Amino acid sequence: MAFLVDYASAVTDYTPPANPTVAASNAGDLQAVNIQMSASDADSGVTAYRYGIGTQSALRDVVEWTPVTGSNASARADVIAITRSGLALTAGQVYFVQVQAQNATGLWSQAGVSSPFVAGVVTTPTPTATPTLAPGAPTATPMAPDGESEIYLPVVTR
Repeated sequence: MAFLVDYASAVTDYTPPANPTVAASNAGDLQAVNIQMSASDADSGVTAYRYGIGTQSALRDVVEWTPVTGSNASARADVIAITRSGLALTAGQVYFVQVQAQNATGLWSQAGVSSPFVAGVVTTPTPTATPTLAPGAPTATPMAPDGESEIYLPVVTR
């Protein structure tokens, strides 16, 4: 812990917040990215976040540093989730999201970087088991995933 208490009882923090954890996805959308971020600072707390989007992990060539604002930018929330819309992403292009956190004394963390995501591509899990049925028995067909669930139920037809 690196902080100083002066005579006026003010706390001065000399260390930046921990690097944020970042998750990003676009669910096949070429105009929006969903971003989740989380960071901590034990000395003075996290008071702000900013993000950038790029085609490489260290670039912000799509969106420069942009402050997170609004009701979802609460100062000490565990996880902040935002959607950045109004983008013109290229289908098939790999993108990364960078996030920095700021503490109460104005120090910025190093950038946390998301895993890469590919614009316009929705990863669809494939069921792992295919039932084997006797001739004349009802058939089972996996339902198309809805993108919201990890559970796939068969549709039975007679």
